[in-house]
Amino acid sequence: AAAVITQALQRYGQNERSLFTFLNDTDALALHHYDQDEHPTYNLVCVYNYLLQNFYALLSSVHNPHYAQWGALRSAIERVEATVEGRLFDALKMVKIIGLLNIFAPDGARISEDFLTSYATYALGMEQPQAVLAELEALKIVRHVRFKDSFVLFEGTDLNIEYALLETAE
Repeated sequence: AAAVITQALQRYGQNERSLFTFLNDTDALALHHYDQDEHPTYNLVCVYNYLLQNFYALLSSVHNPHYAQWGALRSAIERVEATVEGRLFDALKMVKIIGLLNIFAPDGARISEDFLTSYATYALGMEQPQAVLAELEALKIVRHVRFKDSFVLFEGTDLNIEYALLETAE
């Protein structure tokens, strides 16, 4: 969460004071006053909520260099709200985590099942994160990219592009 908020504030905050503003912010979604009953630690879901509240205009602007990724994240959240029945809040949290990591993690980062389930368990206090991830995969909201061993938000086709490319190469 610290790495993502730092990068986001550098990219979206437009000056170095943004990080210090965040650290001293008394807003309910900021570091000092986040809802500790809902989140055991200040985590990526908290970062998502803070960024959305404080940078909404920029995040939804076509001038944002990550406009497409934020659009995919909004779309995935809407799809979760429309299709997930049992563990809606956990599914929303998982999508926010995957979405933010896809925007801010380095290119070689692995957003694997092990990482996501460990993070969800310890940083969010989520029970059975594997089941949440499996449901999101079954609903085709997220998918596992095998060659990167990473989960990504999924918008598109039922065609497994990686498999088709491998088949073509053989």
